[in-house]
Amino acid sequence: MIVSNRKQGYLAQDGPAGKDLDWPKVMEAKKNLVLRSIETPDGGRCVDLFRTPDGSFGFEEYRRDAEDWAVEELSWYPIGYHAGGRYPTEAAAMAAARVAAPWLEDAMEDVMENHGPSDTA
Repeated sequence: MIVSNRKQGYLAQDGPAGKDLDWPKVMEAKKNLVLRSIETPDGGRCVDLFRTPDGSFGFEEYRRDAEDWAVEELSWYPIGYHAGGRYPTEAAAMAAARVAAPWLEDAMEDVMENHGPSDTA
């Protein structure tokens, strides 16, 4: 398990068009423990699965801006706004992430083929 702070761009972004971010949830998300971070093979999208301070689980989907790749912590932006969802288990959060981010299944298969099961467990 790792604690991730690489997606700091979350704080710099507005929500989906015309929607304000829920700033208390954004700040609380900074306290989550990232259990898994799964990227597309091209590195353009990512899903983080995390455990919250209250013991529940959640996920967020991000995209990476090519012009910001030089500064890792500024290059990731949420695109799904799923971080507020709470699930009783990591498996339930992963199931919800697979529905929300259809590309995730292919990305996980790529990891399994190229790196083995320890990279996705």
